[in-house]
Amino acid sequence: MKKKAWIWIGLVVVVLAVLIVIFRLPTQPASELTLPAILPLTGPSTDLGRSVANGMEMARDDLNAANGGLQLGLAIDDSKGNPGEAVTVYRSLTARSPTPVVLSWMSSVARALSPLSRDEGEALFVGAALEGLTVPSGLVIRVWPRAEQLAQDMGEYALHTEHQRIAILPINDDYGRSVAATFSKVLAESGSIEVVATEPLDLGATDFRLLLERVRLLEPDVVYMPAYGAAYVYGIKQIREILGPEVEIWADLPLLSSFTLPNLGDEIEGVVVPATALDVRPYPTQRAKDFATRYETRYGRRPDFNSGLGYMMYHIAASARLAGRETGADVADFVSSTAHFDGPLGAITYDQKNDCHIPLMISRIVDGIPQPIPEGGTGEK
Repeated sequence: MKKKAWIWIGLVVVVLAVLIVIFRLPTQPASELTLPAILPLTGPSTDLGRSVANGMEMARDDLNAANGGLQLGLAIDDSKGNPGEAVTVYRSLTARSPTPVVLSWMSSVARALSPLSRDEGEALFVGAALEGLTVPSGLVIRVWPRAEQLAQDMGEYALHTEHQRIAILPINDDYGRSVAATFSKVLAESGSIEVVATEPLDLGATDFRLLLERVRLLEPDVVYMPAYGAAYVYGIKQIREILGPEVEIWADLPLLSSFTLPNLGDEIEGVVVPATALDVRPYPTQRAKDFATRYETRYGRRPDFNSGLGYMMYHIAASARLAGRETGADVADFVSSTAHFDGPLGAITYDQKNDCHIPLMISRIVDGIPQPIPEGGTGEK
């Protein structure tokens, strides 16, 4: 009898446990799928990292609001804008939580992480202009205008101007060198414009006067600066001071960071720069305008290309995971087979290697605001 009693008691306990689980299930929070990101939250690229993180947070929240099932998370680690630090962070996060997807930012970081992620079979999303990152497998997925696109667009604009002598002042890192080299190649192929100097700007430097004195002696009629951050804040002012107002300044997309542009004052007037739908005014699409309104309400500042690209990077990666893509190869296939993704920047299109094309407009800054230059024009005021 004692044995039978214990059997019955055991059965009752099991049944009660099952019933507790069944009735508790509806009250449990939805399971979470977290995407890891490695961004420059400190160091010289802090500002762009903050914009990217803001955009990713908005994408996460938008997808969660639209998705009634699996909820998405975002875990951001700090690369400090340093490729060595990024590698350390990458190894740590993949060891503690294996993942088919890693989000990253900056060309130097992408160069360091791409061979590691390919060895692990992960899909590495990169916010990077550097050429040669993508591979036939598609496992490296770019969400940024590549150097060739930036340089090609600016080179084609150059050919519609009357300028004949150009000095190039790139930031001295993978990004700046890559854009500068491709831009020089475009001009060399045209044969009509001479590059009189290429003078790299050291990261973290604030005084470029000696360098600019050398450039002044070469008498350029335009200076092209593929740079970012403080290099623009100090460099543009010093170019105006030493080379004079008659020398035109061309910049690159990072000039339009919402953390950089407001620090430039009147020196920014007349600068020519490629811009996205979130950088120009008026906003060219309703989708860009709606995103900007929500972003400004949430973060108290205007959005820029970084926030828009961060939004799209998270949205694309998360869409692949929500579609049931469980491996890096599956995620890569999702991106290349989908081919284009609409968002606040317009349609981002992909080829079979998962290299992308992002809509850009060559613009001139007038009254502190980028205004698109009509195709084939110079946008002179």
